[in-house]
Amino acid sequence: MTGVTGVTGGAVVVVGAGAVGAVYARHIKRAGMHLTFLVRPKYADALRRDGIRLYRGRADETLVPDDVVTSAAELRGRSIEQVWLC
Repeated sequence: MTGVTGVTGGAVVVVGAGAVGAVYARHIKRAGMHLTFLVRPKYADALRRDGIRLYRGRADETLVPDDVVTSAAELRGRSIEQVWLC
């Protein structure tokens, strides 16, 4: 994340794992933050198993979140620093 220095280990929830959510999540993960996706149940198993494939010219990569949840109730009791709605 440009402009963020020395930030590691915080917890971020990204709501939605579409194109926009995946790009932001990539930067969040690269900054050392703990990444959780909140997605619809029909996408959760594939996201847990395969991650998200990001295509950047010849530098393809797979983004693997630290956690995937399908309900805000699953986040109850967790320490979360940021929630991104994508």
